[in-house]
Amino acid sequence: MTSMNTDEGLGPVLLGKDPETCPEVSPEFVKPDGDVMARTLTPSSREQKNLQYLMSHRSSSSSFFEKRRWSISIGKHPAARGKSILAEMRSQRSRSHFLKQILVLLHYQTVADIKENLTFLKLVEIYGVALLTGLVFFQKGQDETGVGLVETTSLIFFSTALFTPPIIFQSLVKARKTMNRFEEECMGGLYPVWTGVVVMHISAFLIFFIQTSVWQIATYALADLGANVRSIALSHLTLAVNAFTMYNAGLLLGCLVPAPEVNVVVGNLIAQSCMLSNGFYTKLSDWLQWITYFSVPRYTFQSLIKLEYAWKDSFAVHPMSGFGARGSPMGYIPAEATPFFGLMKFRGMNMMQSPLEGDITEEIAKMLLGSSALAVLFVLVLSRRLAACEV
Repeated sequence: MTSMNTDEGLGPVLLGKDPETCPEVSPEFVKPDGDVMARTLTPSSREQKNLQYLMSHRSSSSSFFEKRRWSISIGKHPAARGKSILAEMRSQRSRSHFLKQILVLLHYQTVADIKENLTFLKLVEIYGVALLTGLVFFQKGQDETGVGLVETTSLIFFSTALFTPPIIFQSLVKARKTMNRFEEECMGGLYPVWTGVVVMHISAFLIFFIQTSVWQIATYALADLGANVRSIALSHLTLAVNAFTMYNAGLLLGCLVPAPEVNVVVGNLIAQSCMLSNGFYTKLSDWLQWITYFSVPRYTFQSLIKLEYAWKDSFAVHPMSGFGARGSPMGYIPAEATPFFGLMKFRGMNMMQSPLEGDITEEIAKMLLGSSALAVLFVLVLSRRLAACEV
């Protein structure tokens, strides 16, 4: 927008000048933060005076007006004229203001989260757990027997457990702090609730992706897991989405049940129900199968198994228990025929369906859908709480 070197009327105020330099500015044009914006689309007499000023200076502000086709004229239909121009100005300023606000908030939120969650001691903790896990399962991935398959899948299950219950409890602790911050900043007019939640979730996902990647790289390197670079990268993404979904569940629970002595109990029940129904332990009864649709670790465990193994893999077994017992001179059986994958299929987890390749799109989509639903509910509950505080 071309600046104007004039003090005529209130035109400079509409174009973004400081309202203090124009003491006669109408209150309708001044926001609490000092920025200038029309709050109504119905032009008052003072607003019409500003519009006349803008239209009379079209030549000096051609960069602003020539990009749009103005089909109105001063003196005819003032209400329609005011609505058109003020609506265009509002939409232009709101788009630029929204993007700038998101970027600025994201910068400060990410820096704060890095300082809080990626400290030296936190990295020592992540690496320490990764080294201990890697030493316990040292080079188990090289064991191509049925026993080695069971042990490596135990490591994969531990990966899901490591980023499920602890994340819920961490987010429960953070929920109270988050609500207090939103109450201070959103009620103060700094930004809308949904803007702050979007920024907070973007930053949280980045932190989870870094944490899961650091842990998984160190652990899988010692355990000799990871079929290829693509599968390892997707494993990082899968664990990050798992942690992110449980983080959203904890935030929503902390907002619905602020009392720590209560939400910790409820959070533990939710976390343990998810772990018990993930398919690693046993097959649930038919009347309890519905709970598996809400088990985030179940989707994560199934995705990690698909990324690590394929139906083309073979495992060594005793000669009399493999295909050799049926006349074929070999002691190997395909992965899909192993007792472990047969048991997983019995429990309703079809991790292998030859000749189809393993695809985790469905599992990731379900977790992201659930995470999005939790985030929307968190925004609604938080907005209602803030509205109640204003009364």
